Amino acid sequence: MEYIVTSSEMKEYDMNTIEKLLVPSCVLMERAALSIVQVMEKEKVPMDDILVVCGTGNNGGDGLAAARILREKNRKVTCVLMGDRERCTKETRAQLKILEQYGLSVNNTIPEGEYTSIIDALFGIGLSRNVEGLYKEGIESINKKKGIKVCIDIPSGIHSDKGKVMGCAVRGDLTVTFAFKKLGCLLHPGRDYVGKLVCSPIGITSSSFFGKPPSIFSLSREEGLLMPKRKENSHKGSYGKILLVAGSHSMGGAALLATKAALATGAGMVKVYTAKENRNLLLREVPEALVSFYDQDQWKEEELLEALEWASVIGIGPGLSTSFRARSIWKTVRDYCKKKEGREKPLLIDGDGLNLGAEEKDLWEGLGDKCIITPHVKEMARLIGKDMEEVKENILSIGLAYGKEKNLCCVLKDARTVVTDGKGNTYINQSGNHGMATAGSGDVLSGMILGLLAQGEPVYESAWKGVYLHGLCGDMAAKKLTAYGMKASHLIDFLPKTLKKYNKRGGGAAGAI
Repeated sequence: MEYIVTSSEMKEYDMNTIEKLLVPSCVLMERAALSIVQVMEKEKVPMDDILVVCGTGNNGGDGLAAARILREKNRKVTCVLMGDRERCTKETRAQLKILEQYGLSVNNTIPEGEYTSIIDALFGIGLSRNVEGLYKEGIESINKKKGIKVCIDIPSGIHSDKGKVMGCAVRGDLTVTFAFKKLGCLLHPGRDYVGKLVCSPIGITSSSFFGKPPSIFSLSREEGLLMPKRKENSHKGSYGKILLVAGSHSMGGAALLATKAALATGAGMVKVYTAKENRNLLLREVPEALVSFYDQDQWKEEELLEALEWASVIGIGPGLSTSFRARSIWKTVRDYCKKKEGREKPLLIDGDGLNLGAEEKDLWEGLGDKCIITPHVKEMARLIGKDMEEVKENILSIGLAYGKEKNLCCVLKDARTVVTDGKGNTYINQSGNHGMATAGSGDVLSGMILGLLAQGEPVYESAWKGVYLHGLCGDMAAKKLTAYGMKASHLIDFLPKTLKKYNKRGGGAAGAI
């Protein structure tokens, strides 16, 4: 697990390290500068002729210190400080004076010509307004040059909390961030400007939290996860009974994908409540599932209520449609889940379940705190009455606010999926790839989350583990098939191999659990 920090959190931890742990700011700056050079050497960045472009803040001070260290290593270094030198922080002024003693001149403008590498030290995590004037020209000049761009902490021009491009930004090939990964380095479009991201320790650690740890965490692609425990003395009922309400007469594939994914993730039993047109498909393609079907014209609510009573976990929405019959089905499920016995069962709402629910102002009242919703950005925009681009730009804050307001777990799906627990905690997913941007991928995710819920995993853990596992399957599929050749069913095909590789409990065989 790794912490992801906002700009305000990082500033607080930086100050705690200096003021409470008594580590001088100049020591942190020297460590940062040294780590930049070490990462460049490790990554084999060409350093025959280096341009270092600095601002007046401490990010610029890091750059000036790195320039000195590179000069000490007999590298050819050209240094630029953009902005009014009278406005430099005291740490950056100190670095300027040191450079004077070393005989390294500092230019005011970026020279013409090419360099093998360029260090971007213009802005750090404090940028809050669009880049204009001299700084915009500087960023544009950096981007035009052919050398490898190395960004300090975050590419200049990227908002540290939103990943938003503030007018213009440096397109980095390598970003060296300090202590903890910054939120803006992970969220799109900022992630597209980062290049390779390396997090380097400089002495700001968890000791600086003083009871206020970051509220956001993530897992690296290679970290692995703990799947639910499985016992030798168990049976199919030990691993849950899922009722999946999914699949209209023309969208049986959604029900099929979600069912397969739930079973492949470890669920004991899955019953699919679906349109009668899907019955043969499901019985043929997934004989392990139970199938209960309804007739569009002769619907019997009693059969659905019996299935709801049978289940320990409920999922609704994939391919359900928004037809008149689907509305009746949705209302029955909703009303059941608002009763005492229904509130005790985890409920996942996806796809058309969300589309139907968006029409109801009091949708979430009485559902309890075991509810997971899995909207993509368009569905979330519909839920909250906002523009889709606004949701994409504020994916973290909107997901967090909605989860808190409605007291539920929100899985807000996008290229960088965000999972919030309704209490202020957030997971940002780093697994997965663009090959997963294909029809049915969300149905597979819903099935995986349901499979984890059925095995007794808590709601929030089921959500973020499902998202992480979903992405790992996509990464493994892309390696074998390429992103172009992937389809949603491949995620299920690669699930057993993914679990074998990444499950920290082992493959689940006797003696391995």
